[in-house]
Amino acid sequence: MRFINPYPYGRPPRNEDLQRALASASRGQVVDGDDRVLVELDRTALQVLGGALEIDEHKASFDERGRAPHGLPQLGIVLAAEGGPVGRVDLYPENRSIHWRGLDWKQWCGWAELRDDRALLEGLAAHGVPEPLEDVTRWSSEEGERARCEWRKAIPPNLKGPWCAPIERLLDPWHTLEAAAWIEQAGANMRKARGLLEWYGAGSGPFARRPDYELLPRRLLGRFLGEDLQRALQSRPSDQALAGAGRHLLDLGPLSPGARAQLAPLDGRLREAIIDAVRRLASSEEADLLRERLFPAPFALPEPTSLVGASSTLHLRRPVAAGDAAVYAVDFQDIVRLESGARTVLGKLLGDAVLAVREGRLLVGKGGGVQELDARGNVVAVHPAATPEQAAAARAITAAWSAPAAAPPLGEPLGPTPEEREAFEALVHLGLGAPPSARVVGRDHLEAGGRAIVRRGVSGAPPRRIPLPGRAVLHAFSASHLALALDVGDACRIAWVDEGSDALRLSPPLRIAPHALRFLLAMGDAALLGVDLGAGEVVLHIGIERAGGGQPERP
Repeated sequence: MRFINPYPYGRPPRNEDLQRALASASRGQVVDGDDRVLVELDRTALQVLGGALEIDEHKASFDERGRAPHGLPQLGIVLAAEGGPVGRVDLYPENRSIHWRGLDWKQWCGWAELRDDRALLEGLAAHGVPEPLEDVTRWSSEEGERARCEWRKAIPPNLKGPWCAPIERLLDPWHTLEAAAWIEQAGANMRKARGLLEWYGAGSGPFARRPDYELLPRRLLGRFLGEDLQRALQSRPSDQALAGAGRHLLDLGPLSPGARAQLAPLDGRLREAIIDAVRRLASSEEADLLRERLFPAPFALPEPTSLVGASSTLHLRRPVAAGDAAVYAVDFQDIVRLESGARTVLGKLLGDAVLAVREGRLLVGKGGGVQELDARGNVVAVHPAATPEQAAAARAITAAWSAPAAAPPLGEPLGPTPEEREAFEALVHLGLGAPPSARVVGRDHLEAGGRAIVRRGVSGAPPRRIPLPGRAVLHAFSASHLALALDVGDACRIAWVDEGSDALRLSPPLRIAPHALRFLLAMGDAALLGVDLGAGEVVLHIGIERAGGGQPERP
């Protein structure tokens, strides 16, 4: 694996760049391989971990050697500031390395070796993420050495034909690409494919996560799904082959609609046999997780919500806009209108951006200008782009929104989101005005930890604190209220704070994992919630009156 021009200005990795990015971040998240949030990090925690993220500048970077750590990143540290994302650090504990991805391409982006990898692992353990340190400790123990010896013995003879190589090269992640050049030869014969499955199944052992020396069969098995997997497991497969298939399916992570379609040829009896083998040779926890993925339960609409729309290809991380009763979003390459469970295509994406809704018409960025589309997708008006003077004035306003507007004790300022600022800059020449959240700049703040809203006092009065019964993970404003999505464990709740009042209304707990939330939009008397189900996405409508009732609920 080789980056093309990894350093745009010919500059190798430097600690200075990484430390500058860390200093600009106000918060962070430690995420696992599936991007599930494990721990929230405040500025103090980032400063502590920053010292352990120093790289060895005297060693050639992985990119300069034309190779990189091919194992899967075990963890990621996502950095963000008040103005939006800053960058991400991926951790490869076995290779003592990190991969930094900055949003500013003038900064270094690439792999480098840590100066003291143990310090970073110990720092993560101190902040509530002990698994990487535990794994590396096991990998270097007698137990880890025994596992490696057993793994060497399990290399199937039918994989050593014309591409026979020293065993150590088959186990070294640095030579994975060289070994992967034999994928077609290893995969053309189903007997060899079963050998790969048996080899991978032999790895079920002491490690909760896959060590890097198992990367070769994992990579070779990447092409086997559906009919190929079904054929490889015909004619009385061994328990190890079934367990290897189970590990391979678990490595895929949450199954997308496309992956589910590819697995359709696997009949129910074979799926049960794979789950049973994983339970016997690996663990009950992995078997239960595999059952959830191979026999998914249909999505149950949580009360008290109604379905606005659903799709297997909806990109809820893309900009969305809400009208009186509909949501406009990007669905694969289509701009779609979602309303009462129905989906209507308004046009193709082709670089467009969904910006806002005005009087029932959708405003879409197009070639620097703005098009107005009606409910059927017809273009009813075309507006030119903003003049340079208008664009400069809009950027100056949004820069003021992004600036910290309060003393640190008040917490993180609430205000326009990056999407709202972008839409304002694009539409200011149409006279649409600022988003509702612009009114709270300098007034409303999210307390550190997200457990309360703090409002700056008027005319010298002390700040007022509105406690929340859970950690706020998303927020949005309408003309009449502030809406927040709260993390209450394995469920979430929606909270509303009315404009001009400190009264808090709460929805009942919704049976939705907080990490599945993708966006929140506040409307006149409701909130719209985007939820990623792994196998598809849905948009839900939560009404204030239905959820909160006539009297505000006390936390």
